[in-house]
Amino acid sequence: RIILSNVYLNQLKDRRSYAKCFTDLIEENPTYENYVRLGDAMMRIQEPENALKAFEKAMELNPSDENITREIGRAIVLTHDYPRAIAYYRDSLEKNSKRLDLRLDFAKLLIKLGKLDDGQKLLEPELYSDEFSATTISSLKRSSEAFLWIAKLNLKRDIPEQKPNPNACLLYTSPSPRDRQKSRMPSSA
Repeated sequence: RIILSNVYLNQLKDRRSYAKCFTDLIEENPTYENYVRLGDAMMRIQEPENALKAFEKAMELNPSDENITREIGRAIVLTHDYPRAIAYYRDSLEKNSKRLDLRLDFAKLLIKLGKLDDGQKLLEPELYSDEFSATTISSLKRSSEAFLWIAKLNLKRDIPEQKPNPNACLLYTSPSPRDRQKSRMPSSA
């Protein structure tokens, strides 16, 4: 079914048949993994409302999986229900405040909505300093993403731009070939 769904989406460009493959899979075998597959498929064809329903059903079947929490948050954001997304991220972070990926997603949302101070509070490195000391590739990637968003946040703030000082940096220009030739010629005296 999954191979057939990829044919529908990539070759035939048939989104409805693509989604039907996953709903048929749920009807045959309603497991956690299949609901996650359905949610991912719905996100892929840009139907976040249906993806949200699938992810919530998956969460009911396996409430201990923390990865599904992030997918639900992303789906809520894509539905443009920002108050609900903010409430969801706050509740999720109250349950587990050490989730850097949730912090990043929540901070991105707040920054995009113009709530820069709230976004900065989430991105301050002191809040998750043990996460920054980890040296796994995924933790380094999340850390660099956090620093990138801190930079974006600072760029969004109303900081008066400084005019460049033309005397601050003088460029060295090498002498032209004619100037070099003149310096080699003996002086006529």
